[in-house]
Parts: sequence; C-alpha cells; structure tokens
Amino acid sequence: MSHQSYFAFDSSLLRDAPHGGLLSRGNLLHPPVLAVGDEREEVKFLGLLLADSSKIKFSFADISIGNRFTPLLEKLVKHFQQQTFLDPDGIVGLETWRTLCADSPVHLATLELGDRGMQVQQLQERLFKLNFYAGRLDGILSRCTRTAVVKFQRDRGLVADGIVGPRTWDALSRPAL
Repeated sequence: MSHQSYFAFDSSLLRDAPHGGLLSRGNLLHPPVLAVGDEREEVKFLGLLLADSSKIKFSFADISIGNRFTPLLEKLVKHFQQQTFLDPDGIVGLETWRTLCADSPVHLATLELGDRGMQVQQLQERLFKLNFYAGRLDGILSRCTRTAVVKFQRDRGLVADGIVGPRTWDALSRPAL
C-alpha cells in the first residue's frame, strides 16, 4: 500500500531560513509524526537533520541511518529534545521538526527579571548544569538567576543584559564547551 508523502529534501535548505528552515519554506507541508518502528523516507531526513545539528555530537560515521526509526535513533532524538528544552519523549512531532529545521529552540518565551514558571526552572537547571548558577531551582527569575544569565551571556560572547531571548536560548542549547 502506498502513502502520499509531503516530504521534499534539498540539503541547501537545511539552515537557510530563520526559525524553521524547511518548515518555514513550506517544503515540509505536513511533517509526519515519527516514532520507533516507523519505516518511511522522512526517517532518513530526520537522521540528516540530527547529523547536521549543532546541538548534539553525532555523525553518520557513528551510525547508519536508513528509512527505519530505530531505538538508537530514538535515543538521539531524545538527546536533541532534551538539549533544546523539548519534552524528551523520542517522538518527532511538529515542535521537534520545527526545532530541528531551525537548529535552535523556537518554542521558548523571552524571559526577564521577575518572570516565573517552568521555562524559568528549565533555565535555572541548565545554568546549574553548566556551573553558572548555584541558587534554588524554584522557577523564579530572581536577581540571583539574572546574575547567572549575565555571566553566561558574557562567557558566550552575547549581549550581557540578563534577558533570555532567542540567542541566549540557542547558546544554552549547545553542548557544553
């Protein structure tokens, strides 16, 4: 039984459009949800995006990617999702496709002093993991958290304003130096 595919791959489009690459260009009109066991051509494209990503250290020399979504590929997807502040469920849905195509978190709010919530807690956890933050993981962007953000921004050559916008989220999603 054949299925209609909305998949189109042109490697030159992997990273040439901000916030979405292929998705923003309309080349992946209806990205499929992919999970372990799926066998379709989009799985190979997923592998290419993962290999091209700056968020994980992986190359085709490490693994052979075909059209089958294997448990090893799921492990790589989970690692990518965790690095980019997505739910690391190993399932490639719309948010994972968008983030892969942009090679940057595209679903996160801009945070500043006084903000509260799960994204602030994720920020604190990542800053803690990178040894920039030693305060409470309470989901409150306090002066202590802001100071850690400024230190991180300076360390990564970003504008050190204490505001966590797209460039800071992107830097936070890269593997530790």
